[in-house]
Amino acid sequence: IKQKMKKPRKWFICHISCLVISCVILSAQVTAQTDRNEVKLQYLKNKITMAETKVASAEARLAKADSLITNGDLIIVQAEEEYNQIGEEKKKIEKEDKINSRALYKLSRSKDKETAEKAEDDLKALNAKHKEETRLLDTKIKNLTRKAKKAKYDIDKGLDMERAANIKLKDAQEALELANKNYEDFVDTLESK
Repeated sequence: IKQKMKKPRKWFICHISCLVISCVILSAQVTAQTDRNEVKLQYLKNKITMAETKVASAEARLAKADSLITNGDLIIVQAEEEYNQIGEEKKKIEKEDKINSRALYKLSRSKDKETAEKAEDDLKALNAKHKEETRLLDTKIKNLTRKAKKAKYDIDKGLDMERAANIKLKDAQEALELANKNYEDFVDTLESK
């Protein structure tokens, strides 16, 4: 009887051992598959994050380009207004100079020598004043021209940046859509298992 009891016990222990080993192997395979899935999920999340970063970078470059264009336009408008003001100021100075010069020129042709000399001195002073005022206005015009050229350069640079940023933004948005789709597809396949 003892002999009969030992065989089923050995058989039972052998089956249990095989069952435990099978469970351990199966568990290891399931764990390995789960780890692979987690790694792939993390990889897909990283792809989404990188694509979002590229979209944000392209949007920032687009904003910078827009800022350059806007500021350049504003500077050009201001320069045009200032140029018009300088033109009006120049006309006013020319008109005043012409009126004053005529009066002094007539006095310089006076028969009274003292009056004529004083008028000639005043005429020379008036011409010197006129030259100085004209020189100052010309300097303002040169500065405005330089400022407007810089603004035009900024506008051109902004337009170039805008074109490039639009292309990069479009590519980055497409990459983001693809990354999101790949992530969602992989999650769906995991959920369907």
